[in-house]
Amino acid sequence: KAREAILNRIGSETFSVINLDHFLQATVTEVGKMMGVDRCDVMTLTSENHLRITHEYRASLDEELPSLLGTQLRVDLERLQEGVDLYSPQAIDDTSSPDVAPILQKLIDGLGSKSVLVVPITFNLQLLGMLGLHHCREHYQWNDDEINFIRNLAQHIAIGYRYTHIYTEKEREARINKVLLEIANDINTGSDFTEVIERILDRSVDLLRIQAACLAIIDANN
Repeated sequence: KAREAILNRIGSETFSVINLDHFLQATVTEVGKMMGVDRCDVMTLTSENHLRITHEYRASLDEELPSLLGTQLRVDLERLQEGVDLYSPQAIDDTSSPDVAPILQKLIDGLGSKSVLVVPITFNLQLLGMLGLHHCREHYQWNDDEINFIRNLAQHIAIGYRYTHIYTEKEREARINKVLLEIANDINTGSDFTEVIERILDRSVDLLRIQAACLAIIDANN
């Protein structure tokens, strides 16, 4: 019931305008606590095709469980995909097992995890990132119900992620079109040339500010 409640709550938010940073942080915190893991995180795909831990929950804030927030995993996704199905959950009960694919072992090496569940966050077959659950103090055997729950959760995250990006892009286009229309109106007024140029320059600065603000939002979400 607790898992279903989380899915219902998160699912209801994904088609609304959300603060993606708050949404992801609240999700990893709530899921991490409910699943009783040592660490729960979101790894977002960067523009360089690396994975960066952007949101993190830790069960304990002591030195035995150091924060990995901001850590960038420099992996070759093309090589990783050759040995691992990136679109399917990877449940590893023992990270030290020789059965773990070497390329996957490289991905999780350094995370301090004894058992890990990594589920891809994808939208229309595009990899956006990964959701990870980690047991760091002892080994754990993941069951099918847990894997399916996290898989469904990752799907909701992907929808929220894409919806927010689409909304941000459409909002940027609307604001730019408004400024361009104002510039066109200034040109057609037949007012003093110097005043028209000044207004055009002011609105051009507004365009640059809009572009910079939207890029900052996209970078923050990445």
